[in-house]
Amino acid sequence: MKTIYLTISLISQTVTSVFAQDQGITILDKFIILDATENGVDITPQLLENEAFISFFELADEDHIYFANVWTVAESKSHGVVYNAEFKDFEETEETYAQQKITFTWKYQNSYDGISGTAKVKITKIYKPQGIYFEAVIVPEDLDLLVYSRSGCL
Repeated sequence: MKTIYLTISLISQTVTSVFAQDQGITILDKFIILDATENGVDITPQLLENEAFISFFELADEDHIYFANVWTVAESKSHGVVYNAEFKDFEETEETYAQQKITFTWKYQNSYDGISGTAKVKITKIYKPQGIYFEAVIVPEDLDLLVYSRSGCL
């Protein structure tokens, strides 16, 4: 069953990747946001209206991995290079689902206001029988707390 969900996820990402390659972008992973809070305040309606997602990507002829917070309808994004990435994989046990935890520093620039900065990011992926659940926690220098999540298959 896990194989089916992972396959669906990879197919979805591959299709997205094919379109992005026309622009020299290869999508490595994409997370569609269905729940969101900013400093504990629910901002889910805004993100749903804007078809928001976060993703990891590469640019052609570059050795860096990038991260982006994209609001499709608003045509805005925060994007930039990933530094000091750490990946930890946890096997499924009798009590827990398989998980992957990714932590990194993100040097970003906003397309909507030109502001740039750095943020600490932690993404947890949990592989459940129903699909992949994720939670992303983003903390920029001003210590705002953004929490994005999604249940289901990507």
